[in-house]
Amino acid sequence: MKWFPGVESWRKTVAGGRRSASVIGLAVGGLLAGWAIARTMRGQGAASPMMAEAAREASAVVVTTGALGRGGTLAGLLEEVSVPRVEQAALARELARIFDPRRLRAEDRYRVVRSTGGAMREIVLTQGLTEYAVSRSSAGAYAATERDVPLTAVEGRAAGVLNDSLWLSMSGQGMDADLIADFADVFAWEIDFNVEPRTGDRFALSWEDRKTPDGRVAERRILAALYDGRQTGRQTAILFEGDHYDEDGRSHYRKFLKAPLAFRRITSRFTLHRFHPILRIFRPHLGIDYAAPRGTPIMSVGDGTVSMKGWKTAYGNYLEIRHNSVYTTCYGHMSRYAKGIHPGQAVKQGQVVGYVGATGWATGPHLDFRVRKNGAMVNFLTLKLPPEKNIPSGKLSEFKILAARRLQELSETLKPAGGPPGAAASPHREGDRKN
Repeated sequence: MKWFPGVESWRKTVAGGRRSASVIGLAVGGLLAGWAIARTMRGQGAASPMMAEAAREASAVVVTTGALGRGGTLAGLLEEVSVPRVEQAALARELARIFDPRRLRAEDRYRVVRSTGGAMREIVLTQGLTEYAVSRSSAGAYAATERDVPLTAVEGRAAGVLNDSLWLSMSGQGMDADLIADFADVFAWEIDFNVEPRTGDRFALSWEDRKTPDGRVAERRILAALYDGRQTGRQTAILFEGDHYDEDGRSHYRKFLKAPLAFRRITSRFTLHRFHPILRIFRPHLGIDYAAPRGTPIMSVGDGTVSMKGWKTAYGNYLEIRHNSVYTTCYGHMSRYAKGIHPGQAVKQGQVVGYVGATGWATGPHLDFRVRKNGAMVNFLTLKLPPEKNIPSGKLSEFKILAARRLQELSETLKPAGGPPGAAASPHREGDRKN
């Protein structure tokens, strides 16, 4: 295939920012033209320098890529990449058959393919995981096509030992914020990562990223995770049919989250004998005080319905959420409520319902959080709730085989990160690419 001079450059990905361009060989139209000329050359039995040059010219295209940017429009884009006015109108009409250009967003990306002579070959607009393409045939007719963005699956693994918080230990290995949050979310019903981790605890995880051709992570899922801590014990999670289960097939989903807010510390626990900082007397404290900066979002720990909202003397701005006939959770001292929160409204687990403040009898910003079980206050930190569902018995054998393989992979990844408490974490590493 010596008569295809642009094959290697066609394989290269054109990357860039707002405006980038590169001349690459053999777009679809150029490929056919180059092939036809080269075949003629071979039939003549001569490699004419003039015809070889003609083949190269016919096969070369210019590809311009980038992001639309704030205020960007289709008309502005076509003007900037020098599409003739008469072609702009025809191209826009064809595109309108499958996509409304008024829906374009600043983060949408584009790819424009033209011949070196300036003739339009194709324009592709990418929004989310969908591509809207308009291609121009050799006869000059435009045709619009809607298609999914091709994704490539890439698996990764990492493991380490905590020297500091989970966040610092994992980010120190180069793991991004989203991956750390996903790992914490898997264990959100078993581990409170703000108060329970200890130096020397070990963690490991494997995940799959589905990436777009320009390298963006479009989808991510944690395949398996392990956390082995002095306070938490050994916790495992394996993804199976869309949900995470421990190695025995028990679901990780619980009725309540481990805490109603992140970025906090416990300043007062559930007790029957606590010295009140304002009243200056000893009295029961039947809740948990979470200190956090003013304005920190407060989440409902479970699905439920708002049963009370309003001012309650000692608790200031106060909210109650009824979860079922047994459990009700209470949130006090809030600076304000989340938009749309009102009695009778259904809320979801993890939904923001208000923000930390110091209203009522409070000496500083914190959340007073309480749980009632059958009308009596109970200690949230010692509350044990059964999993919502487990692996069906008919699929348990299949799950056990998968779990054993996943945990063996984590064990192998964890070995370099083992050692005494405080040992350095192993470097982040990615696995094989899959199509």
